[in-house]
Amino acid sequence: MRENVFLIMGGALVILVTGLGIRTVIQAIATYLEDRATRKDCEELARLSDDRRENKRNQDMERLNNGCEHVWGAMISAFPVHACRLCGLEKKRSPGDCDHVWRIEMAAVPFGYCEKCNHRYVKPSKY
Repeated sequence: MRENVFLIMGGALVILVTGLGIRTVIQAIATYLEDRATRKDCEELARLSDDRRENKRNQDMERLNNGCEHVWGAMISAFPVHACRLCGLEKKRSPGDCDHVWRIEMAAVPFGYCEKCNHRYVKPSKY
C-alpha cells in the first residue's frame, strides 16, 4: 500500500515536471514568434521613417534653391541667425504653418519680422 502511494506521488511529480517543461517550451516559442513580429514591425517603421526623412531633406533642398547665394548669420541683432541675410529664408523650415521669410523693419529700434505672417523676431535672452 505504501509503495503504491509513493509510486503514484512519484508519477504525479514526473507528470507535473514534464507539464511545466512543455509549458515553458511553448511560452518560449510564443515569445520568439511575438518578438519576430515586433522586429518586422520596427524594421518597417524604421524604413518608413528613413523615407520620410529623405523626402523632407529633398523638400528642404528644393525650398532653398531659389537662385540666392545664401549667406547665413545675423547682420544685426534684430535678424535671426538661422536666416539668410539676402533672401530671408531660414536654413530649416520652422515648425508650424508659416515658412518664414524674414525682413528688417528699420524703426527706432530695428526688428525682424516675417513678411508672410507678420511674426516678430525676438532675440533670445542670454539669461
